[in-house]
Amino acid sequence: MLVTKKRSTRESEIIVSIDDEKRREFKIDTPLAFLNHMIETIAWRSCLNIDITFKTKTYSLDHVVAEDSGIVIGTALFEIIQNKLSKGINAQGAGIACIDEAMSISSLSVEGRSNSFIDLERKKTAMKRAEDTLGYDLLAFIDGVSQGLNATINIKVLKGEDPHHLWESVFRSLGDAIRMTLEENTWRKGVIAGVKGILK
Repeated sequence: MLVTKKRSTRESEIIVSIDDEKRREFKIDTPLAFLNHMIETIAWRSCLNIDITFKTKTYSLDHVVAEDSGIVIGTALFEIIQNKLSKGINAQGAGIACIDEAMSISSLSVEGRSNSFIDLERKKTAMKRAEDTLGYDLLAFIDGVSQGLNATINIKVLKGEDPHHLWESVFRSLGDAIRMTLEENTWRKGVIAGVKGILK
């Protein structure tokens, strides 16, 4: 199943394609190298091929790059869920992941309510720049995913000292939660969170 979504604003144009076919090389190209790495991490952990291109129209603002990329990825994931609904789908998932000293837990529930809550064990560390990307912009990306996906995302960082490791543990766990969310569940055929169909 291939889904392609586009978002065009005065500042930029973003095109995202997601499919669950045979694994291939991802084509991830935003102006932020670390964000690219985190999107790649989501793709790997969720077992989805994710392509994203970001074109600047006027000027590039890192916060806009992060948040808008999240929104478009979330919107594509939402369409995948809608397409799978007739056969039955979990529509919720959780993941726990680590890298070196860092560990995080993520929980995701698609119920038509867009919220993101991130509890950072090492807030000062997390808000620092991870490579070329600010911690605040990584938060904005996750919030964008929740907006596009019409989902509540809860994340708790259990431990972590290195900003790169801390954030990678977050995105690994989020990718695991997305993979579980998209898994087939025939018992829930046509229903999400006790509601027939899905909220628009």
